[in-house]
Amino acid sequence: MTRKVGLTKEFVVEIPNRPGTLGNLAQLLGKEDIDILGFAAVARGTEPGTVHLVTDDADEAAVVLEEDGFAPETREAIVVTVPNLPGQLGRLSSELGQAGINIEASFVAMDGEEESLRCVFAVENPNKAAEALERG
Repeated sequence: MTRKVGLTKEFVVEIPNRPGTLGNLAQLLGKEDIDILGFAAVARGTEPGTVHLVTDDADEAAVVLEEDGFAPETREAIVVTVPNLPGQLGRLSSELGQAGINIEASFVAMDGEEESLRCVFAVENPNKAAEALERG
């Protein structure tokens, strides 16, 4: 399998840090038949939590989130599909660093195949990052 690089939209959503809120967010999208392809959620203490997510329908997800009172930040990100082998995160992250690209957020997304994985990178310049990773 060769490396595939593309652009995607990532949502950053602030949610209350209490039991059930991540589940409520996920169910909200699921009820509208929006598939969450990948996510990362972080919360500390009593501060609000932050959820980063990628869906199969970014436009519809934005509408659903906003209609339910969320204020999602939407930003371009890159998604890289690579073979599921040791060292992939190190290789990809190093290539971005060597190109002078800072990684603001990163997480693994679903691919549907055990042999491969998709890494999502939120960066300042997604086009430059995609070019750097396409060169390998």
